[in-house]
Amino acid sequence: MDNGFAKHGVGSFSIVFMTLFLLVFGPVIDSSLGPFADTSFLISIMILVICLRRNIPRELLFVFSLLFFITLLALLTAVVNDSNIVEIAIRTIIRPIKAAVVIFSVFLLITYYKKNSSFRRDDLLYILFLCIVFHSLIMSVQFFSVEFKDFIYNFTMAKYQLEHYQNFRMAGLSGGGGAQLSFTQSFGFLIGLYLLSRNDKNKFILHIGCVFIIISVFLSGRSGFVFILLSCVIFSARVFKYVLYSPRSLFKVFFVIIGLILIIPLLNIEMNEFVVTAFERNFATFINYSETGSVEDRTLVALSEMIIVPDTFGHLILGVASYLENNTYYDINTDIGYFRLIWGYGVIGLTLHILVYAALWLLVINNTKLDTLGKHLLLMSFFFVFLFNAKEIAFFSKMSFQIFLIIVFTLLLIRDKDTG
Repeated sequence: MDNGFAKHGVGSFSIVFMTLFLLVFGPVIDSSLGPFADTSFLISIMILVICLRRNIPRELLFVFSLLFFITLLALLTAVVNDSNIVEIAIRTIIRPIKAAVVIFSVFLLITYYKKNSSFRRDDLLYILFLCIVFHSLIMSVQFFSVEFKDFIYNFTMAKYQLEHYQNFRMAGLSGGGGAQLSFTQSFGFLIGLYLLSRNDKNKFILHIGCVFIIISVFLSGRSGFVFILLSCVIFSARVFKYVLYSPRSLFKVFFVIIGLILIIPLLNIEMNEFVVTAFERNFATFINYSETGSVEDRTLVALSEMIIVPDTFGHLILGVASYLENNTYYDINTDIGYFRLIWGYGVIGLTLHILVYAALWLLVINNTKLDTLGKHLLLMSFFFVFLFNAKEIAFFSKMSFQIFLIIVFTLLLIRDKDTG
């Protein structure tokens, strides 16, 4: 892959970068408009208006029909069971609608780039990587500058997360940060490994970017570290071979990490306390093992106690729309994505969610030829979503869903040697 600025021009490169960045990380503005102040969704609608076309693959029509049935199911259960609390059920009804809009807009955007630009597959994935790195930089600056953090939080929904967490779990432009954001940022590391494994020319930028992504995962939650480690395993052979034959690149990474570590003592005492807090939280399992000799992860223990399903057959099969908010409105203590979807959409609705992802998988596999690295990237992207859904809702989730779709449709629509 050539340098994007040199090959495509600063203007073209910048427009694509800003479009992808806002599509993924556009914040929900804290205003009276509520969900209509979601700038990333507004960008999706703008893309639909600008790039609308009629030729849609049959597989996507099948995806849209599945989303329609999910919406219909939620609407019916809301009418029957939630007529007095429509405001609680509305999110369950509009989630698949928003997902359909995002899917269609990303498909049209990548199709437009295929037909009207010289960007190749790796060019677009590189720009997506830079978008995630840029968000990592925003999160890092938030941590080191309270003034900048407060400035961002003043106009986003992040201000409503727990005040204690605001000190060491950065939200970036998201609504609250935490595990969801950590999961989202880890996609950037996966893309970085993919590009490094292809002997990309921008190795230094990729190395530095991966370091900042690791920092952003550290500043948001532990979940992303699981995906970073798994990504390294999948790409291990090529990456380790690359490192062995490129000691200079390894030195650069160590140099950056050491430099960042040396910055920490220069911060004030209060900030150092937050560094310690973040470190203790992220590596609690290892710290506990070193102190007690036993392996016990509080998150896994908590998740094991969250396997909770509805106690009536009708609710189990069909769901009740308002119960998607089971851990807030109804105080049913489960964060596990699969079980939350069962509470809101039932087993039928959960199955339809899974079929949407299965259809997207088949769309790529049946209509494109991928090399080994492309298959690794595709497989890990799907694997990440299904694995993380065992912790929180990962299906159709803001930010990570857009990144996932950009990867999927880029692999589907743009061959590595496309020139237009």
